[in-house]
Amino acid sequence: MRNSLQGSRIKYIGALLTGFLGLGVTTIASATYNSNIVGRVTDLIAYENGSVLFVLDTQPTSNGVCDARYFEIDPTDSSDAVLDRMYKRLLVAYTSGPIQIGYDNSGDCGVLHYIHVYRVG
Repeated sequence: MRNSLQGSRIKYIGALLTGFLGLGVTTIASATYNSNIVGRVTDLIAYENGSVLFVLDTQPTSNGVCDARYFEIDPTDSSDAVLDRMYKRLLVAYTSGPIQIGYDNSGDCGVLHYIHVYRVG
């Protein structure tokens, strides 16, 4: 009987740990691309470190704890090829017309604390 109680405790502890780890993964995974917006690029700023900031004519006025004055493409979040592709799409949109942006509308900010962009075009 003692062995079965120990086995039950181990299973219970294992289930608790699995549950806590699952909650942590769910919390981490929730801060991602969850909204789209279409607009014309009215301002575009690129920095040497790879950060890109831009403004749309349909810019949100608030976005959780993030500064909503700019959208931000975070260089720590994407490869050089992805950053280059998104920047080129923004340049084309700046000169030719509207573009669709995929971003986090629940407050996951970029490195510079602006609205974090995950998809351009």
